[in-house]
Amino acid sequence: MKLLMRAAAAAASVVAFAVPAPAQAAPTSVTLAAVTELNAAGKPVAYPVKPGETGKAVLGVVNLADEPLAGVVVEVRVLNDMDLPRVYTNCQYYVDANVEGAWCEFDRELVKGETVATDFAVAAAPSADPANWSRVITRWFPKSYADERGGIAKLAELDNVGASKPGPGTGGGAVTLAPRPLPIPAAPSGVGFTDLKLMVTRLAALNARDAAGKPLVYPISRGETIGLNLGVANLGTAPAEGVVLRVRAYDDLDLPRLFTNCQYYVDANLEGAWCEFPQTVPADRSTYALTQFKVAATADAEAKTTKTTQVEWFPKEWSDRQGGIAEIAKKHSGQGTTPAAGTESALTLTPAEMTIPAETSHAIFVHTNLVTTPSSPTPAPSSSGPAIAAPGTPEELVITGSATTAVVAVGGALVLAGVLGLVVARRRRTSFTA
Repeated sequence: MKLLMRAAAAAASVVAFAVPAPAQAAPTSVTLAAVTELNAAGKPVAYPVKPGETGKAVLGVVNLADEPLAGVVVEVRVLNDMDLPRVYTNCQYYVDANVEGAWCEFDRELVKGETVATDFAVAAAPSADPANWSRVITRWFPKSYADERGGIAKLAELDNVGASKPGPGTGGGAVTLAPRPLPIPAAPSGVGFTDLKLMVTRLAALNARDAAGKPLVYPISRGETIGLNLGVANLGTAPAEGVVLRVRAYDDLDLPRLFTNCQYYVDANLEGAWCEFPQTVPADRSTYALTQFKVAATADAEAKTTKTTQVEWFPKEWSDRQGGIAEIAKKHSGQGTTPAAGTESALTLTPAEMTIPAETSHAIFVHTNLVTTPSSPTPAPSSSGPAIAAPGTPEELVITGSATTAVVAVGGALVLAGVLGLVVARRRRTSFTA
């Protein structure tokens, strides 16, 4: 249900962080100002987090009042592909459409000008997409603000929308505020924004292109082994610390077991390979090319069954979680077959110029075209016969040589016979219908 609500609200949320309005309005005067860390360029620090993992967001506050404040509360709100793990016992969590929120209470006294902060747990959904990514939004209030409205449990209840129930975290501990030197903004506000950088590795599978910019189609003959000019680029926000290649060839295409860093396997009508490369592919759109991956056509290959090779790229950390390429190849092997490494040399991946198309995917299909020759040569024309121009030219009906007279005579006789036959046929038809 939450995924559907996320998708429906994605477009609205990325414009000026258009969050559904909280049930509780903020005080008009700024007593507390939100603060956060700044980088060397004076910009808010963006804290990294990966899809499916929990990261931190530094949430800070400063007391601008002349008097100490006996406790503060904060409302934390995240949108779309961000989640708030329900871990803190001094927070009341709620859901409002595409928003997850929490009201948290701190009993700590804040004196004037003191900046305090906490590392707050924020998670990225497993399928988090940069297109559905935003910022952590905070609103700070004196504790008296919440007390006058029935406490943070009541505030969370008022903000909660839908079937989910608000409630405290169950992680076994409370979130706390501690002194931290943080810059106070020139225009202080009780509303703060903290950036999280979604660390996504997005690999794009590449194929060489022809002069027209089209993906290469590779000619191949029966029994021949050829090289495919394949590559990869990282279009994401996080580097790939090593990459893994999967190749699958179908029907009359085979994968010669050449490369020692590949695990080859067979499953029914396909041959596959999982290959591993240790080098880092940075998230800067630089392109890397293989030293030609080899495929072969069987000796009896047919054109309709030598068309397709499927190519896919994955981050190495993904394959490591599956137990490595040998374990993955074993899982994909057909019954009664055993995967094995190649026996000649390692397949390498090196920086090289390749074209990144407008539309990309981690998986592509690479096409081959079976080249065949006639089973028997066409007989050459007799030297005594007439000379005939090549078919398809205007001269193809021109006949020259000593046989011209005979051809004309025979042609005239045939025309005359045809005319006589037509006359007879007309007469017969007339007498039949009379």
